[in-house]
Amino acid sequence: MTDHAAYVQRLGHDARQAAFELATLDGATKSDALRLVASAIRASKTNVAQFADQRAQLEAQNIKRREEAERVAERVGDLTVVIIRQAGESG
Repeated sequence: MTDHAAYVQRLGHDARQAAFELATLDGATKSDALRLVASAIRASKTNVAQFADQRAQLEAQNIKRREEAERVAERVGDLTVVIIRQAGESG
């Protein structure tokens, strides 16, 4: 797993955990917590510059993945699968 993939996976885990914890808070405490989160994730000059540097690379990766998915879709587009299930004694 690449560093970026591990980072995104960890970020997703942390987001799910934070959402669970946020759901357990009462109204005023929840509002305060959301305000803190919003201020923490605002775009800083550093974050914007870093994203701009990676944008072309990310777009190229997305195009490559889309093309691969389209090739796979063409191969399985007309595929028919028959699933046979063994019946039990009780039906």
